[in-house]
Amino acid sequence: MNRRNFLTGIVGVPLLSKYVVPSPVVPNATTESSYDAAYDWSLVGRKNQQFPVGNWDTWVIITGRGWGKSRTSMEWVRHSIESCANSHIGVVGVNARDARFLAETLLKICPPSNRPVYSPVRRSLTWDNGSVVYLYSAERPDDLRGPSHDGIVLHELCSYQHDNESSKMRTCIDSARFALRKGSNPRMVIATTPKPVQPFLEIIKSRSSRMYITRGTSMENLDNMDESTMRDLLERYNSTKLWLQEIYGEVIL
Repeated sequence: MNRRNFLTGIVGVPLLSKYVVPSPVVPNATTESSYDAAYDWSLVGRKNQQFPVGNWDTWVIITGRGWGKSRTSMEWVRHSIESCANSHIGVVGVNARDARFLAETLLKICPPSNRPVYSPVRRSLTWDNGSVVYLYSAERPDDLRGPSHDGIVLHELCSYQHDNESSKMRTCIDSARFALRKGSNPRMVIATTPKPVQPFLEIIKSRSSRMYITRGTSMENLDNMDESTMRDLLERYNSTKLWLQEIYGEVIL
């Protein structure tokens, strides 16, 4: 059965068909020129994963699981590094393991001709043009105090610790904003599957003129998901609030 049609026949599935989009075509890496093209996100990424244009300062990516938030946000980091020498970009993971995962993602998506040097001890990746990515854990938000960056990524923001009395999520957001003081146009990227937590809701409700929001669902990336797992999730959670949140990327209040 065609992977794109494997959900056909299950109750509620026709509602999802509009979210299934063609997969990007990756150039065949047979020559040096086509090899470089295989790392070109404008060719490899889906249309909905491309970076905003214009004078923006905050890009909020709100999607279901498996949409490609990690890859998209790290592609933006790579693009920023390659576009401007001596960039300093902060990448904040949910925890130390998540930060390492993002570092590994960066190493994978960079072409061999421009691959950074990863230092687990310094928690950084350094490029030949002098640019550096610094890795942070949301479990230690005070680490963001002091450094200055011209770009910051808050990865899976809604998974940061938050409650009414103590919020590392809010501290990370505030510290990141204060750290964006380098360069002529510092920018923040927030990539997350949504949850109805107050600091996140405040960000999307503010909707400033320089904020760009991308929405997406898990169904856009079916070709890279396990068919049996998606069948099981559909049968268990279809039409529930959890399904709308985790698959459709809807903010459920």
